[in-house]
Parts: sequence; C-alpha cells; structure tokens
Amino acid sequence: MIGGMNEWQVLAEALNRTMASYAPGWTNRNDVDPGITVLQVIAYLADGLLVYRQRYDDEDPVSVRTTDLETHVPLAESWSGTKRPNYLSGRLRAGDLTEEQNYLLETHRRHLRTLHGFGIVHGLEVGAGAQGDAITIEPGLAIDARGREVQLNERLTLLVPKDTASPVFVAVEYSERFVDPVPVGQDATSELSRIEEGCRVVLADGPCESGVAVARLIKEQDAWRVDPSFAPARAN
Repeated sequence: MIGGMNEWQVLAEALNRTMASYAPGWTNRNDVDPGITVLQVIAYLADGLLVYRQRYDDEDPVSVRTTDLETHVPLAESWSGTKRPNYLSGRLRAGDLTEEQNYLLETHRRHLRTLHGFGIVHGLEVGAGAQGDAITIEPGLAIDARGREVQLNERLTLLVPKDTASPVFVAVEYSERFVDPVPVGQDATSELSRIEEGCRVVLADGPCESGVAVARLIKEQDAWRVDPSFAPARAN
C-alpha cells in the first residue's frame, strides 16, 4: 500500500497522467470511462507480473522445482551404468570428448528405438528394372534395431548377382567410416579426423538382423520382381 492506494492503482494514476501528454483531446477521465478502465486493467496485470517475477527471482529455482520431491521418503536407488563425463579443470582428454559423444549418441538412439520403434521411417521403395536383373532403391530413412538412423541420400540402381537364390531380401544397414585426414605432429603423419555415417545395401536369405529389410525379391522367368505380399517393418 502507498498512501492508502494499492501499487497497481498508483501505476494506473501514473499512466493516466502520461496519457494526458499523448492524447490531450481525451478529456473524460472519470472512472466510468472505458479508456480509464483499460488503463487500470493494464496496471493491475503489470503489477501482478512484477510481484511474480520478484518472488521467483528471490527463490532458488532448484529448490522451487524439488519442493514436492523433498516430502517423499526414498526407498531405494538403482543406477543404470550409463555414465557421462564430469569435466575437471585442467584434465580434459580426447577420450573424455569421445565418451560424451558416445553418451549423446546412445541417448538419442535409445529414444528412437523405444519411442519410435524399428523399420522404415519414409522412402526406401524398391522397384525392379525393365531387364529383370536390376533393382532400384529410392532415398529414405530407417531405424534399425539398435536405434541407429540408416539414411540413403540418393537413388541407387543395383544389379542382382546371377547366382542369387530366390527369394531374397533387400536390406539397408547402418555404416560408418573414418574420413578427412589432417596432419598430426612434426613428422607429417596424418590421422582421420571425422566419422562419416552412411548406408549399406545388402542381400540376405532371411530377415536381416543387422539392418532393416525393405523388400523381398522373387525370381520369375529369369527376371527379378518385388514380392507385393511382403510388408516391411515401419517405425512410428
């Protein structure tokens, strides 16, 4: 309270005086005027927001979030075995950065395999060529059983080997390789500085456990055709 008035009322009076300089033609400043009502509402809301922010800033955000938890009685603790680096001043190693990268990768992959499942996300349609000895695979994305993203960025046309037995599954697998050499040390040696992720297309005589089967091929009159009865697994 300030002089018998609430703080929002003081703010409303200040807004009213300010409006006099910006809108000198507005002469009806009684409490029943709609303009005065709008100013009072603005002042009331601004005062409430100010009080809320002041109270939150004065409190420890962590304690605010954990207040309810502190009333619970812990019965047991179970540790997952999943670890991430705790960086210490002056003790940063290349292995620490690799561990953090692996932690983030595994967290992302666990999210994919538990919430989105296994199979094709989009694309990766397979078609048979006109000559019957080749297939085409369209670009697309799949999630394998380990939660890894298997991404094909370009349309591929592949020949099916002549000695392939029918039926046969077409599958895509996650692949990676080391690339981008950089000089290391004074002896002009080099090391590969990046890991590039990719997609490997394989043929398998059964469902591919290491990848995602995207089609099943059958041979009819010496020509390969896509089996329409086969439905590839699809991620959510």
